[in-house]
Order: sequence, then C-alpha cells, then structure tokens
Amino acid sequence: MGLRAYNIGADTEWYLYYLEKNKGITLNQIPQNTEYYEYGYSLFNNLCSYLNLDKTTFLLVVSVIEVIPYFIFVSKYSQNLLLSILTFMAFQPLNLCMGMFRQAIAISIFFLGINGIFEKNIKKYCICIIIASFFHTSILFLLPLYWLGKLRIHKNMVFFVPIITAVFVVFGKVISHYIVSKSHYNGYLDSKYDTTENGTQLLTLVFLAISVLCILSIRNHSDSGTSNLIDEKLNLSIWACMLLCMCQPLVYNFVLFNRVTAALSYFLPICIPNICNITKDEKGKMYLTVGLVVFMILFCYRQIGSNIYINDYSFYWEV
Repeated sequence: MGLRAYNIGADTEWYLYYLEKNKGITLNQIPQNTEYYEYGYSLFNNLCSYLNLDKTTFLLVVSVIEVIPYFIFVSKYSQNLLLSILTFMAFQPLNLCMGMFRQAIAISIFFLGINGIFEKNIKKYCICIIIASFFHTSILFLLPLYWLGKLRIHKNMVFFVPIITAVFVVFGKVISHYIVSKSHYNGYLDSKYDTTENGTQLLTLVFLAISVLCILSIRNHSDSGTSNLIDEKLNLSIWACMLLCMCQPLVYNFVLFNRVTAALSYFLPICIPNICNITKDEKGKMYLTVGLVVFMILFCYRQIGSNIYINDYSFYWEV
C-alpha cells in the first residue's frame, strides 16, 4: 500500500496536499497549526512535514501504523490467516487504509486497547478510544462494544438478526435521518451525503448471511457456557458483525454511516474463518474453507473492480 501511486485512495491526494503544504514548519509550530483536521492527526501530519518526509515515505509510515497493530490482533486469534487476509481485502478495511488515513489510524489504535474489554479494564479501553478519537471522532461509535462483548451470543439470535435488519432496510431513511438530526452531523441533512441510493442491498445480504452462519457455528459454545479468551474475541466479533448488517442499510440512505460500517467491518476477518466450524466433519470443514476462499477472491475482485478510487491501481514509479 505504501508504494502506490499518489492518486490511489479516496482522500490520498488531499492528505498529501497537507503534508506538502506544511513543509518548512518549525518544531514550535507543530502543536499550533492543527485546525484542519482532528488534533491527533494534525500533530502527526505536522511532525511528518517537519521531518521532511517525501510522499512515498509518508504513505509507507501511514500504512505501517494502519496495518501492523490490527494484524497482530488478527494473527493471534484468526482460525485461518489466509482467509482473514482475503476478507480484509474483500471488504471495507482495504479501501479505508488506502485513502481514509485518519479513520484507519484511529481503528488501529482501538485494536491496541481492545484487550481492555477482555481484561474487564474499562479505563484502558476508554483511554484508547479517547486517544483514537483525536484521529477520527467516528471511533466513539465503538464504545458500546465494551458492554456488548460481555453478552453471550445465543442461537435464538439467528431469528432476531434478520428481523431487525429487515426493519432497518424498510425504515432506513427515517432511522438514518433521525440519528443524524440528533448528532453534530445534522448540518449534512439535505446535502450530497443525504441520498437514497436505492442499491441492491447486496452488502446487507452478505453481512446478514455471515452473521447467521457465525451464530450457527458457535451454538455449541453458547449452550455449554464455555468461556475462554478466544471465544470472547469471537463473541465480540460476531456482535460487531450483527451491528454491521443492521447499519449497512443506513448507508444506502445517508452515506456518512459508512464511517460506522467501515469500523465494524474490521471484525469480519475474525468472524468469517469461524464459519468453517459450522460442521464437525473434517471433510466438510475443508469444503467450506475452499468455498469461502473462492467466494472471497471473487468478492474481492468485484469490490476492487467497482471502486473508482483503487481499481486502476498503480505504483508511484509507474505514474
């Protein structure tokens, strides 16, 4: 990602503009010129400008910050790392890392503090959330995961999730407008971000299918009451996935909700490999794994091909 051309990614050129604009600032000016973005990212950008980083080095540094903390988490708790990497590429996280630096860095910081949930250390969790919010305020939407993660997934949720998702699909415009009207984003009502895309709801259906399959795959765990660290992380990830399929319909009515769905989609690389546990038969698991890998490759091809910001991928030396 760090070696890509400077026009790849939704907001890459804009971030590079501020990097170049602030070149030549002094050490004392680093904490002062911070009005253009959240304070944390502004400080980071000013520091990179002060160090006179070129564009490629800057993109490399950003990519390392975005990816390394997250994949430390994934590598420790994924049941199939290859499938997790394909999931990362197929859904929103890759697009986020390519062009939405502030939110991707905020999510990376969030995963540094996610153990606060499992250690029942709310101070550690909240401190990381607060620090992350200095890079992108949307990360505050993940704060309730601390309490959701304590609730065990039950097999009856297989019926609950489709019903709630259907409500969000039918009443998406009303729900999204009400939430936005009560937030500091109310100025975006009736703007270009307020649009009913009338999409196919493909992602909603995909996220719903993933949620249902994940719930079915852990039904034995929920019935037996077993509890260990890996199960807790999976439990939290499935909660995030369920929220994802409920929030996705709102994106079709108010595009700014993709800030929430993008953050929640970072839990998919933990959820999806676990689907293979829906059967105890080893041959069945193998078939499921192969099927999921093929699906992820095809879905990744479709998503990247339809994304105008990254589908014409090139390296910086090719431009």
